[in-house]
Amino acid sequence: MQAASSLIFWVPPVFALVAILSAWLYYAARDEQTRKSYGQGQLYRCANCGRIYVEHRQVPMARCPGCDHLNEAPLR
Repeated sequence: MQAASSLIFWVPPVFALVAILSAWLYYAARDEQTRKSYGQGQLYRCANCGRIYVEHRQVPMARCPGCDHLNEAPLR
């Protein structure tokens, strides 16, 4: 009977710690994947709708994925 009563006190904190650790690992991996996908490429701002997007190809002009407007590459 004593083992069952001590189990009642240990299971919820252990479950909470596992849930917090799992969420932390998930969001850390998701953040790293987002940084990798946006890290390389040319950044554009659409002159028509104002949307900011990334074009991974090295081209002088790229189409906006939102309104299909052709935009020039910004000078750096």
